[in-house]
Amino acid sequence: MSLVKAASESMGGPEVLFFLAGFASSAIVGYLAIKFLLNYLSGHSLNLFAYYRFALAALVAALLLLGA
Repeated sequence: MSLVKAASESMGGPEVLFFLAGFASSAIVGYLAIKFLLNYLSGHSLNLFAYYRFALAALVAALLLLGA
């Protein structure tokens, strides 16, 4: 079954508008998030992210060893 056929059979007028609004808003937010991340990475390194991940991994390992 094609996507167009499935969408036309299962969605009415209001559902299509909600679908299009969700699609457009997620595309805009995704674009802005990627733009922000690329701008941030052009002036900063990933060291802080790496330290955060190591600390989180140590916390999870400690919780697993303690049986929590």
